[in-house]
Amino acid sequence: ELPEVDEAAELPGVCVCIPARDEAMEIGPALDSWLAQDYPGLAILVVDVQQEYFDGPLRIQYPTPEIVRDTVVTAIAAARAADVPVVLIEHENPASAVAFATGSERQKLDPRLETFRDVPRFTKNKASVFTSGEFVEWLVEHDITVVTLAGFMTNNCLLASAAAAEPLDYSVEILRDA
Repeated sequence: ELPEVDEAAELPGVCVCIPARDEAMEIGPALDSWLAQDYPGLAILVVDVQQEYFDGPLRIQYPTPEIVRDTVVTAIAAARAADVPVVLIEHENPASAVAFATGSERQKLDPRLETFRDVPRFTKNKASVFTSGEFVEWLVEHDITVVTLAGFMTNNCLLASAAAAEPLDYSVEILRDA
């Protein structure tokens, strides 16, 4: 049973991280649940919805990258309709890299996400979202102290993000069914 919370008490911010690989079938219900909450400071973080997963060596096989993208676009629209901030994170490697090469067509966001020009964007060059100093500054500026990671793809970017959060004093939660 949860303790009673004083309405005037200041609650920590929450950031929901939406990884864009292998979890399209689960993102919708998880976001519906999150957006139905009456919790201040919620932000949606969309990670790596880039062309690399559509036509590069890392192409997603199931579900198709188009299903993932459409689910993410729906999530962004729902978050914006609920006045929940959205942040886009892009992975980038050196221009000579095989995947996510800076400036390459495959490193770019999917064109449907490019339409969200007013959404804050940050880049990372390691698995963890916390390697982006600018992103961490954004979290501080917006009083985000709790990061919620959603998705089945926990073996790379999400795991690395969760591990990197602790020494920075961020609380991390991973949604089991998202």
